[in-house]
This record gives sequence, structure tokens and C-alpha cells, in this order.
Amino acid sequence: DFNAMIGDMQRIYLEHGVTTCQDGATAPDMAAVMAGLAKAGLLKMDIVAYPMWGTDVMATLAANPEFDSQDYHGHFRFGGLKMFLDGSPQGLTAWMTEPYVEGPDGERDWVAYGTMTDDDATAFAKAAIDSNHQLLCHTNGDAAADQLLRVYEAARDASDNPNKMGLRPVMIHCQTARTDQYEKMAEIGMIPSIFSSHIWYWGDAHLR
Repeated sequence: DFNAMIGDMQRIYLEHGVTTCQDGATAPDMAAVMAGLAKAGLLKMDIVAYPMWGTDVMATLAANPEFDSQDYHGHFRFGGLKMFLDGSPQGLTAWMTEPYVEGPDGERDWVAYGTMTDDDATAFAKAAIDSNHQLLCHTNGDAAADQLLRVYEAARDASDNPNKMGLRPVMIHCQTARTDQYEKMAEIGMIPSIFSSHIWYWGDAHLR
């Protein structure tokens, strides 16, 4: 029973003192499921969701307008939008400015690759800013971090939203971010969210 499973999952979180859960890559069908659970009064913990790039994020928000808010309704709300600019260090797909020790096929010049063009990333970031939404962005490699800083600043500068300086965008993971990038984040009001648990699980891969 799906509803019973949702109840069991929430109990596990709550028993461990976790009262807020984030869905950081919300597909339209899952947004509908979570909205339905909220309307039915089946959520006991707060859930904040971020519709993801690659789907019609504005349609997802428009289909559930009561949850597109800074306030929770039935313990659910949308927190903003999410995009992805690269992969992971352990998968050798984090986009770097300096080569890995060795690529997946033994390459000595492997730096991986980005997942979005500057134009597409700028357009998505501007859509978030124009609609007054916080942007979360998956960026593991320092080249991806460079891209996010570049495109977000361009999108913000191009936006007419009077609240554009207060949206607090977040660089998600930033596992190889450089000192100058942290300084730039502070300058433009961006928050680093550091994926510290992966150092325990994949620290040897990060060194390579």
C-alpha cells in the first residue's frame, strides 16, 4: 500500500529527529504525487521540492499553484528550480579544469564534460530569477562551478526582477571548488552546499 509506505518512511525520518526532507530533482509526476499527499493530509514532515531542468518546470509549478509558495501547505511546497551542469568525481564525469590522473579509457587529458551549454544554462537560470525562484545547481567539478558562476551572474544581470539580488542561489556539492570560486560565491550571494559525506565514501577517487 503506497500510503502506508509513505507513512512508514516518514516515521523513520521523524524517529531520528529529521523533520524536513528535500526532493532535489522533482519530476512532474512526483510533484503531482506529493501535492496529492499534501492535499490528503498524509504528510507529517515538511517536504520541499525543486522541479528539475529537462522537464517543463513552469508547467509543474502552474499545475500546483498553491504549493508555489514560501509557506508549506499540508507540509509541502516548491522551493525553487534545479539544474545539473556535470556528473560526479567517482564516475569521472565531474567537469574539471585540470585532467584526472586517468580517464575512463586511460586518457591522460581527461577533464570530463558539461551537460548544458552556456546559452541553455543562462536561459534556465534567468527563468528561475524572472519567476522569483531560488536556483539550485548540481556542480561537482571546478569547470562546472566556473560555468555556474558565469551563467548565473549573466542571467541575474539580464533580469528585470527587482528581487533578483535576494534569491540566494545554491551551488550543490561543489566538491572541487577553488578558493577563488568561494570568494565569487560570497560576492554574488551564492550559497555553497558541500557534499561532505562523499569524502568518506569516495575520497580516494577525489584524489585522482
